Amino acid sequence: SLAYALRPVFVNPKPLTKWQVLNAAIILGCDYIIYQYCGLWGFLYLLIGSFVGVGLHPAAGHFIAEHYVFVQGYETYSY
Repeated sequence: SLAYALRPVFVNPKPLTKWQVLNAAIILGCDYIIYQYCGLWGFLYLLIGSFVGVGLHPAAGHFIAEHYVFVQGYETYSY
């Protein structure tokens, strides 16, 4: 959900880097190209596929287990 995506921004904000700006520009550019060539249905296909791939359960345990900071300063990077 949107809360999972925005939680790190509010809990432990980090400065924006040039790589993140470049990443956002590339992603938005690719989204625009997909929208131009495939229309709304192509874009919805990607969006719905993302939700199905992650799972629709709002309290998915893997989000909490992998991303929750239990001790301040010790983030989990075990992927």
